Amino acid sequence: MDQGFTWLPLPVRDALGSAKANTSIYLVGGAVRDVILGVKCRDYDFAMEVQTRQVARKVSDLLGGDFYPLDEQRGMMRVLWYPDARDVVTLDFATFQGGSLEADLQNRDFTINAMAVDLLDPAKVIDPLMGAQDLKDKLLRRCRQGSILDDPVRAMRAVRIAVQLELQIEKQTAGEIREAESQIRRISPERIRDELFRLMGGQRVSTAIRLLDQFGLLQEILPEVSSEKGVEQSKPHTMDVFEHSLAAISRLEEILSLIIRPPGAEPLSNLTAAQAYSLVASYREKLRDHYFDRITEERSRQAVFHFAALFHDTGKPLTAKKDAEGVIHNYGHETSGAELAVHRAQALACSNREVDIIEKIVKNHMRPNLLRKSSKIATPKAVYRYFRDCGEEGVDICIFSLADMLAKQAGAPEQSEWLDLLEINRQLLDAWYNHRDEKITPPRLLDGNDLMEVLGIPPGPEVGRVLEAITEAQVEGRVRTREDAIEFVRRFIS
Repeated sequence: MDQGFTWLPLPVRDALGSAKANTSIYLVGGAVRDVILGVKCRDYDFAMEVQTRQVARKVSDLLGGDFYPLDEQRGMMRVLWYPDARDVVTLDFATFQGGSLEADLQNRDFTINAMAVDLLDPAKVIDPLMGAQDLKDKLLRRCRQGSILDDPVRAMRAVRIAVQLELQIEKQTAGEIREAESQIRRISPERIRDELFRLMGGQRVSTAIRLLDQFGLLQEILPEVSSEKGVEQSKPHTMDVFEHSLAAISRLEEILSLIIRPPGAEPLSNLTAAQAYSLVASYREKLRDHYFDRITEERSRQAVFHFAALFHDTGKPLTAKKDAEGVIHNYGHETSGAELAVHRAQALACSNREVDIIEKIVKNHMRPNLLRKSSKIATPKAVYRYFRDCGEEGVDICIFSLADMLAKQAGAPEQSEWLDLLEINRQLLDAWYNHRDEKITPPRLLDGNDLMEVLGIPPGPEVGRVLEAITEAQVEGRVRTREDAIEFVRRFIS
């Protein structure tokens, strides 16, 4: 440790140096791979022979982080370190599985994750399974026969890693992933959730979903999405529901990339992208903060957003009906889809907040487009009711509505419809970010006690109805003072 271990952030390096006691510590797994690739790493795994609890606890104290025992029997401990308000770094400590470092590496998932570095000798990579060569050859290969079937969640991990690192899956490894299809259900919902949301929070999400489907895993993990295949849609849609959903995820990724687009970057390649950029650029920093937000310590808003977007049309197979002219309608599909999304999120043991976000996005995903169809100008009451129902997720729904329209057909959208949708979303985002106190959450002029004591309204649902009517009158500019509100209520109840 005295030689300096430049693979790690300096605070982590110093904490490990102070906490290591009399045992060797090895950096193992994906962190070694990411450092070789030059990829920014936020998850570090350390393997040790003994003393994981003592070392992890001391590291947590030195970093001012959070300490969690994951599996006392296997000596698995976790430290969460927060370098800044936007970032969290995970440090996992575990005793050797198999009694030695060599056995531990042999029992890992893929060769590119079976490399290690002794913190006392950081210049040397320990690589018994030739993972560095596989990394150079862009190949994903299992560590040994049966390693995926021993832990079927590794089949999902293989898809995620292959897509995100653009690797070719080796033939025998691919065969074992297909065999894992029938075994994935024996994995706990929490582990499936964690792997799925890592995939959702990465890049090329639609490609990963398609690959899950090709390996037979999608039907086992997200049967509601798999059931969209072959479900027809009427014009202007040119794809079935499944293909449209994947296209919507792809378009959503493109729009989110505009949010993190650096100023002065290369000019955008087409008019549609430039028009979308003109919308999000006005709120770039606020949107970045929004999508960097972590819904849980391990899952970002972006990952939860992608999950909701994938489910946005899952209600269509249940609601599809043809009219006399042969046109397909899906009335109420957003409500049915929200119910399916909530059921799946709960089955995956998602947090209450995640479930609420997913439900709001799926249930309300058509709202901006419906506003566009009704008027080019959103009324103050419409803006208020939109955010009253959607809350902060109204921002996500604005962004997704753009992706949804772009995914209806292969080419550019109809220009007048696209420009009208951009304008509606501009009005909604402007209200949320620039006029929230005026248009969405105006100060309350009367409360329930006022209504009951001053105006004689009896306790019950009528109180809530009147308070809501006052708020709507405020956002419309018809009520500005307490006296205005009292007079408004007298007229309202008469």
